[in-house]
Amino acid sequence: MTIENEETIENKESETAAAQAVDTALRSNLTSSEKDGLSKELSFLVYDFLKNLETSQDKYELKNNCRILKEGFFLGERLLHKTLIAFGLHAARVAGGSATVDAKLIKKLLGTEEPALQYLIDGKICIPGFLIPAPIDQTDFKIIQFFRGSLINATEFLHPRDPELTQLPGVEVKLDKTGFGVWLKRKEEKIFADSAAVQCFHKALLASPKLRKRYPEARQSLRAALLPLARLLDNAVSVNKKHLLFIPAVYRTQKDLTYLNVGGFIFIVADGRLLFTYELRGANFRFFVNNELDLMRREKKRKIGRFEISRKRGAIVGAIRIAGEDTVLLHFEALLNAMELMMRRRSLRKRLKSRVTVLDCIQLLSSLLQDTVRVEPHEVPHAVLREYVSRLNTKRFTDTGGKRKTKSHRPDQSRKKKDAEVKPEDLRYRSGNGWIFFMHNKNIVRGLAERPRPKKQQPIPVLFKTVEPTAAKGDA
Repeated sequence: MTIENEETIENKESETAAAQAVDTALRSNLTSSEKDGLSKELSFLVYDFLKNLETSQDKYELKNNCRILKEGFFLGERLLHKTLIAFGLHAARVAGGSATVDAKLIKKLLGTEEPALQYLIDGKICIPGFLIPAPIDQTDFKIIQFFRGSLINATEFLHPRDPELTQLPGVEVKLDKTGFGVWLKRKEEKIFADSAAVQCFHKALLASPKLRKRYPEARQSLRAALLPLARLLDNAVSVNKKHLLFIPAVYRTQKDLTYLNVGGFIFIVADGRLLFTYELRGANFRFFVNNELDLMRREKKRKIGRFEISRKRGAIVGAIRIAGEDTVLLHFEALLNAMELMMRRRSLRKRLKSRVTVLDCIQLLSSLLQDTVRVEPHEVPHAVLREYVSRLNTKRFTDTGGKRKTKSHRPDQSRKKKDAEVKPEDLRYRSGNGWIFFMHNKNIVRGLAERPRPKKQQPIPVLFKTVEPTAAKGDA
């Protein structure tokens, strides 16, 4: 055996060991020192592949879509699929096995299963792509240029020179002196949306489990939100002016606004321009209510009638003063519960206008509480109490006030803290005007329910009619 053959066999053995080490790193829980060693093996496998790109791929495409950075290797979006196939074949040739392009292979090359899209701006050229975090030696590349600038995160920014924008159906790019935006086709008309409007919809999309599952690519870029936005706008219908709708307080006094609804998503449009997007269900509904409360807190006047809003965001929204009695605290869950009932109960809708703000809901709650009195547990219908306690214990409400929860890497902190099971004897009650308010800790309003109306008793049908005997003429 020659020396060259021995070196070739040693290189193949080292590459095979590196690939096997990478697979082990992705499947097992290792110590930090072991992971550092395996990350070096992974970098060796990736860099060995990147170093041979200029000899295996089209040179013209590499020159126009790839760059070398201090942080690693920038791969253009148009070459991603082709490069993943080539990397899969390279890994299979080194370690054996299949060359299937899956999430595991993407994680090997890009460091994560869902890489964020980046913009590389080189003069007047905008190249969307992904960063491969690997130590790069510039001297190993002759065709691919070195880029000294920094990348722009495409998940928070929409660049007008993005070449993929012109390929989206129903989307037309607009760039002039007034600014940058897109025209979205809706039936026989067009709606203009600037970057701020697209970002607003993108946040609502990511907070919606249904849309996030349908459009998983939206996590990687802001551009990916344009297609679902165009589809939703095309299917949206105008909300009748007589129908009750929760709206942001800033648009309460504005006229000539059109509210479009599709699947709970509300689009506010004025003169063919998209202004705002929000959703009236799930996590987005909680965020909408909390944002409206935050705007109220920024105002100097914190007392509105008998209601005083809390200073900070939390489980307690504020305090309501009841005439002749003590003050009660309004829980965030009780406000959400009341707003849901306002959309379903006609008795509450009759007391509101068609366009309702969060403040209007709080004022109506305050008005209902003024007409209530404390009642004993036996005065509360058993069916209503059982339904409330069951729903509360099932959902396991936590006192977060609708705040976003961040994931923790510590096992003991990642678990949600469950509330203690609520029992009927732990509650207090107020009742009046056909409504029952459930009180926790004596003075915290946590929920409400409508008192069932008594059923009308049906008259007993008469089967036999009694005929009284008539007096005879002679008897008179």
